[in-house]
Amino acid sequence: IQDGQVSTVNMLASFVPANDQAWVQTWLNVRANPATAIPGLWGQADSDMLREIIVYGLVRLADKQYKTSDSVWQQTKAKFKFTPAQIAEVESAIGAQLAMRRDPSAIGRLSALEPRLRSDTANQWLVRMAASTNNWAVIVPAVEQITVQHPHEQTTWQYWKARALEQLGKVTEAKALYTQLAAEPSFHGFLAADRVNLPYKSLDTQPKPDNKQRVQGLQQIAALQRVREWYALGNGAQARKEWLRTLKLMDKNGLLAASELALAWNIPHLSIMTAAKAKEWDNVNLRFPLLNVEQAQAQ
Repeated sequence: IQDGQVSTVNMLASFVPANDQAWVQTWLNVRANPATAIPGLWGQADSDMLREIIVYGLVRLADKQYKTSDSVWQQTKAKFKFTPAQIAEVESAIGAQLAMRRDPSAIGRLSALEPRLRSDTANQWLVRMAASTNNWAVIVPAVEQITVQHPHEQTTWQYWKARALEQLGKVTEAKALYTQLAAEPSFHGFLAADRVNLPYKSLDTQPKPDNKQRVQGLQQIAALQRVREWYALGNGAQARKEWLRTLKLMDKNGLLAASELALAWNIPHLSIMTAAKAKEWDNVNLRFPLLNVEQAQAQ
């Protein structure tokens, strides 16, 4: 159910013990229409399964109608003995939606929860809101609970932790963290380098392959020639479709060469996107191309 495989649930429901089939139907009802199904459960006896279903429905509802979810939650939470973790799951979902809409109440609502019980999404949005309002005290504990899929993503949150430490007067800790982050080839790595006056060149130390022949070869591919022509005709949407179809056939070295080709054709957003597809996080020139430098400096 949580994976949205409703047809599979319906197919397997008949194999569930008879006394559990009612739970399956209750869960399906809550999934289909939580705003009306959950109030219909208020008269039932409290149980672990019932609370799990209700929490699932409220979190699902918050993604689509956060105000309705909050209203149903305020009426529901006093009727059952929700655990601290269950309360935090619902509050995280609603609070994150408030934060996405820059609602000032989001900070108080999310910071009232134990950081370890907040969802990753809630902690991330709490950091964003707190940083934008100079509410530095809540940032450090929130960042310490954030988990990410890729290590390089952690640089963003660690940077804001360093900023918070600096603003809270913990300058030595902040400088140590800035220095560590400055070695990362990312936007926030650059910002960290600025905070401790380290040069950017220290971020681009990996030797880069010579892709000249590959780039020349790619220019002969008809599909990529069409990309350039579509851009010349002002049809960027069609050009991007053609580009993405062609990228599917490439290995990492091909993607890097394509990224270089896009930059040579003065289509920087394709270069950046293609370098990201290659997961070439250390290639600063492709990820952060510098164009129109003379004009910018003149201004």
